[in-house]
Amino acid sequence: MENISKELNYSPVVNNHSSLVYRVVSPQAGGDVTTNVSASVGPTEFLIPPSCWIPEMSRLNFQLNLAAVTSAYNYVNANTLTGISRITLYDTATSNIIMDCSNFEKYASLVSTASTKFDDFVTKNILATVGSTDATSQPYPVEDIQKTIVASGNDDGDNEDLATLNPYFARRQFFIGAVSTATIIDVSIPFTAFKLSALSSDKIWYSPSSLVLQVYWNANNNYAFSATSNTDPSTGTANLASAITIKSPQLILANEGNLAIVSQVINKVMSGGGIQLPIAYPTVTKTTISQTTSHAYQLQLTRGYGNRILAMLTAAFDKTSGANYANVHDRVPTTFYNTFLNNVAIRFPAGFKCTTGGQDWTIANFPYFKGSALQNIQEYVFGEWVHVDGFFGNKPLHEVDQHQVDGLDVTAQSSTWQLQATTSNVAYDWLTLIVGQKSMSLTAQGVMVQ
Repeated sequence: MENISKELNYSPVVNNHSSLVYRVVSPQAGGDVTTNVSASVGPTEFLIPPSCWIPEMSRLNFQLNLAAVTSAYNYVNANTLTGISRITLYDTATSNIIMDCSNFEKYASLVSTASTKFDDFVTKNILATVGSTDATSQPYPVEDIQKTIVASGNDDGDNEDLATLNPYFARRQFFIGAVSTATIIDVSIPFTAFKLSALSSDKIWYSPSSLVLQVYWNANNNYAFSATSNTDPSTGTANLASAITIKSPQLILANEGNLAIVSQVINKVMSGGGIQLPIAYPTVTKTTISQTTSHAYQLQLTRGYGNRILAMLTAAFDKTSGANYANVHDRVPTTFYNTFLNNVAIRFPAGFKCTTGGQDWTIANFPYFKGSALQNIQEYVFGEWVHVDGFFGNKPLHEVDQHQVDGLDVTAQSSTWQLQATTSNVAYDWLTLIVGQKSMSLTAQGVMVQ
């Protein structure tokens, strides 16, 4: 094959571009949602009609309204995905499930920062002052995550201000309202935020039947609380007494506007074998381990998670501290650990020493985070600790292409994934995100997933 340099290449190429048209999809029933202090509510349902649309270019918009707390400040997790407890997407004709992810706040905590490309991270809006009225909040919607505001609202819940570690580019941990004042945050989440899932697909989809997107809203105590200090979330920490209101939830659907492309995609789906796409399918599991210094558990990787396993992401979450620890997963409890596949160490037979040489960063995980919003070992240790076992090669998480067949094949035989860790003598919940890969077919009968 001859490689012709651009100076000698005179052959014109006809480009056929995608052109987007955005449409607002309102919920099937109701509008504003009154959440619950300690239990999830929902779902809010959006009906996606038969149309050519691109998931990753679509958005979920809503507004968080928190009542004032006397002589205290409202704290809200600055990863706005933690306000969601579960997301499902299914086809009405076939009832096939394209996505169903529970424990969604933990999915978000594990995957968001580590899987966001740095170039995308720096474009996200910075909310300098949290609004108290519609007029002050609506002009500045936030997305899923954002950068720090130096020395303001960046504490990770463990009294370690990430702004001092990376003053301009660390991920902000909390939004903090004004004392004794209502807190209003306008949110616009791009579907690119739903990392390693079908909703972040960059392909044009078409189904002759409608799809239903269901959003369940999280218990307030899983992502918001109050404190009597606006610099230390552990001072006067309390659960919210009043429910949060989710105002004006909307789906902004990114439809294909190029009629030539629309006709080609519809024709391909409705005739012949349709369109086949591998898709990522995330599942979050929780393993509770009581007070001990030796933590160990295992998960059976079966075809139920997908035909292949792309990655495993896991971290320990404190289950005994206050509300400000709801999504904290720092390195503090873990001093040594290792992971195994079928009793064989996956990456490093000697195991990872966390406090000697920082092997959990240098050997285990840095290749998966390179070029992402998780930029240095200090942020990793104090605010974003997670271990990744990737079965897609030594490349960053944000470069994983879910539409390429990849990962650990579990169709013929299941595998056993294991973790062993030495930790502080406290009870922890180990949350593990299993990123499977399933096969989705867009056909004349509807969507098929297997």
